Amino acid sequence: MEDPRVEKCLSAKRETKSVEFKQELQPGDPAQFLEILKDIIAIANSGGGTLAIGLDNSGNPSGKDVAGVLSYDHAKYCDLIRKYTNQNYCDFELVEARKNGWQLALFLINPPDFPLVFEKPGTYAVGKDQRTAFGGWPIRPDFGRVGLLTFTDNWPRPLTTARRPSPPKAGERW
Repeated sequence: MEDPRVEKCLSAKRETKSVEFKQELQPGDPAQFLEILKDIIAIANSGGGTLAIGLDNSGNPSGKDVAGVLSYDHAKYCDLIRKYTNQNYCDFELVEARKNGWQLALFLINPPDFPLVFEKPGTYAVGKDQRTAFGGWPIRPDFGRVGLLTFTDNWPRPLTTARRPSPPKAGERW
């Protein structure tokens, strides 16, 4: 029996929280690889879904060759996730599908047990410039991660964690 996420992805006409389209991916291109990694983590953290390589923004085949994506070692995708998140997350499959006769590569992504957080930034060179696909959370020795994200009008905003006061000395009140 086919995974229901495959049919949902192939029938989609636009991207959603759980369905993302990319026209192509060259596994040897660091820029494309980091952008795809960002999408895999976002979909995983949003409850899982499908990342389709070989579809344009309307869900139509782009005509790009996806054979390199399908033949790329699954463990290398997992290694890349571990490199930037320091977490062992490999709970996704890479499957072949077809739409209108065109070959597609579909990442079927399951939700992680714990949210995946980028621990270091994913940067790549574009000519003489440097671009950032995603940032990392700075780690502070006194609190761990800087804070949590809140959904406010100025989102994302890190919440700082205040230290708990020391217990009162003998004879003092809180």
